[in-house]
Amino acid sequence: MRYHDYPKQLEEHYIARLRETYRFRAERLQAIQTAEQARAYLAGVRQVLAQVFGPLPERTPLNTRIWRVSEYEDYRIEHLTFESRPDFLITANLYVPSGVSIPAPAVLFTCGHYAEAKAGPTYVAACMRLAQAGFIVLSYDPINQGERPLYSLTDQAARFKGDCCGGHQVVGRQLHACGDWFGAWRLWDGLRALDCLLERPEVDPQRVGVTGNSGGGTMSSYLWAMEPRFRAVASSCWVTSYLLDLENSMPADEEQYPPGFLAAGLDKVDFFLARAGDPVLFLGQEFDFFDNRGLRQAYDELRRFHELLGGDPAHCRLAMDTRAHELSETSVTSMLSFFGEVLGNPGASAPQPATLHTVEELQVTPEGDVCRVGSRPMYELLADQARAVAAARPPVTTESLPQVLRRTLGVPDSIEVPHHRRLFQTPTVREATGQQVLRFLVETEPGLLCPLRRVCRDQSPYRLHPAPRVLLYLPNVDSQQELEDAATMSGEEDFWMLDVRGLGEGLYNMEDPYLLYGHDYMLTGYAVLYGETLLGDRLRDVLGTVRLLRAEGGEEVHLVGRRQGAILALLAGVLDPEIASVSSLEAPESFLALATTPFTFWPAVNFPRGVLGAFDLPQVREALGPRLVQDTLASPVEFARPEE
Repeated sequence: MRYHDYPKQLEEHYIARLRETYRFRAERLQAIQTAEQARAYLAGVRQVLAQVFGPLPERTPLNTRIWRVSEYEDYRIEHLTFESRPDFLITANLYVPSGVSIPAPAVLFTCGHYAEAKAGPTYVAACMRLAQAGFIVLSYDPINQGERPLYSLTDQAARFKGDCCGGHQVVGRQLHACGDWFGAWRLWDGLRALDCLLERPEVDPQRVGVTGNSGGGTMSSYLWAMEPRFRAVASSCWVTSYLLDLENSMPADEEQYPPGFLAAGLDKVDFFLARAGDPVLFLGQEFDFFDNRGLRQAYDELRRFHELLGGDPAHCRLAMDTRAHELSETSVTSMLSFFGEVLGNPGASAPQPATLHTVEELQVTPEGDVCRVGSRPMYELLADQARAVAAARPPVTTESLPQVLRRTLGVPDSIEVPHHRRLFQTPTVREATGQQVLRFLVETEPGLLCPLRRVCRDQSPYRLHPAPRVLLYLPNVDSQQELEDAATMSGEEDFWMLDVRGLGEGLYNMEDPYLLYGHDYMLTGYAVLYGETLLGDRLRDVLGTVRLLRAEGGEEVHLVGRRQGAILALLAGVLDPEIASVSSLEAPESFLALATTPFTFWPAVNFPRGVLGAFDLPQVREALGPRLVQDTLASPVEFARPEE
C-alpha cells in the first residue's frame, strides 16, 4: 500500500503562520489613528524596504544606443539599448508622440511575464494609446523575456524557449545563495530604465509615472516604493495578499518573494503604504487569479492612510474590470484618465488601436538577442558574483562551523525530543526483499508530521524499539519510491527512512520537486518571505528524529543520504557530533558549483540565502573528518527523475 497522507501539510503550516502574522498586522494598523502615527509606520516600512533590496549597485554609464527609428502618424518609436550594469544590455522601445508640448509627461512601462515582453499584444496596445494621448513611453524587456534570453548561447536554449519564468527561477535561486535577490536585479533594471528615460530632453522629470501588469504590476510597486522621482503609479493585476496567494496554492515568480517581508509583518500593499498620500491607481479584474478580495482590502488600507496623511481623495483610486488576468482596454482607459489628471495632461484619451505593432516591427537588435550583440549573459555576471562572495567569506574553523551553520540556516541551538505517533497499522512488505515496513509519524513541530519508516524483519509495528545500532536513510525525494529500488540500502536488514517536511508523503505530487515552478519551490519562497530557510527546517526534522531514536534506545546513529538527503546528512553530521558516521551519496560538490553553473535544475530549497558568504560543503566534509565514510558527487546541473 502506498501512502500519500500529507500533501498539503506544509502549505497549511505556513497558512496558519500567515494568519497569525496578518492578525498581528491588522492590530498594528488599527492602532494607527493619527497622521503622526501613520508617518512613523511608513518610516518603518521604508526601513524594511531598504534591507529587502539591499545595497544597490553603483550607477555606471548607460551607453544608450538608438539602433533605428520607426515613424508613425501619431508618434515615432526609437529602438534602443542601454546598460543597467556594465556590458549588460536592456532592449527598449521609446514611444515619442508627434507634436507634443515639450517637456512632456512620461510613463515607464514595466512588462509582465509575456515571453514577448515589450511586444506582448496588450502591452503594445497600452503603449500605443499612451503615446497617442500625449505621453512619452519607455517599455523595456525584462531578463529572459523579449530580446534578453538567458541561455541563447548555450545548448539549453530550446529547453527554456518561451519559458521566461523558468529562467527566472534558475537565476533566482542562484542569487539567493549569494545573499542577493532577483527582485533587486529587476528593480535595478527599472531604475536604470528611468535614468534612460530622464536623459531625454523631451521628458518633464516632474511628471513621470510608472505602470505595469502582472509581473509588471509587481515591478511598478517596487519601483514606486523605492524611487521618489515617480509622481504616480498605476499597478495592475498583482496586488492582493500573500496569504490569499498561498491559500489559493498559487506559486509566484522569484522576484515576488521579498526576503524577510513577512517576518517584518508586511504585505503587498505596504509597497504603496511606503508612499501613502501620493497618487496611486489600483487596476483589477473581477476574474483574475490574483484574488480580488485581497485587492479590495489593500485598497481600503491604502485609502485610510491616504486620507490620514492629507492626500487628494481623487488621487487614490481602484478601477475594476470584469475580465480575467489582463491589462484590458477598460483598464488602460482608467489609467489614461488617472495619469492625465495627475501628470498634467488633462483629458488624456486614445481609442483602442485597430492594428498592433508586431514583434518584428518592435525588434531592436538584428537577431532579437542582446547576447549576440555583445551583452554578457546574466549567468556569467552571476558566476562572477558568486565567486566574489565566496572569496570574501570570513574564515570558518571546524569548531565555529556548527554555529555558522545554525545562524545561516536558522537551526535552533537545542532541539527537544519530538513527540511521535504509533500508528495502528498492518505492516506492508518490501517486495524486493520481503522485509516488513513499519510506519510512524514524528511531530517535529506542532502539527508537522514527518513519516518515519522502519524496514526490518520481525519487529513490533506499534513501538519504535530501535536496535543499539541505528541506520537512518534520508531519501532524495520519497522513501516509498526509493524502497521500490532493490539497490536502496541493499544488504541492510534493519534500517529507518525519514521523509522530512514537504517531501515523501508531504509532496504535493510526485512530479513537484522536478518542476521549476511547483509547490516545493513555492514553499521555499514563503520561507524566504519569513527570512528563513526551508533547508534549515528540514535539517531540524532530521536532528529531532535522531534525538528521538536515541531516546527510544538507539545508541549509535549512522546517517545515509542521497542527493537532497545527502546534503541534509552532511549538515546534520556537523551539528550533531554524536552521529557516528555519514554516508553522502550523490551530493553536489559545493553550493558554489550550484551557483556558478550556467543553469541548474536542483530544487530551490538547496540554495539557502547567503550560504556562499557563510560556509560551503567542502568545509562541512572537512569538519566531518573520518566520520564521513562514503562521499560520491552529483552533477550541479541535472536533477533527474528516478526513471531517467
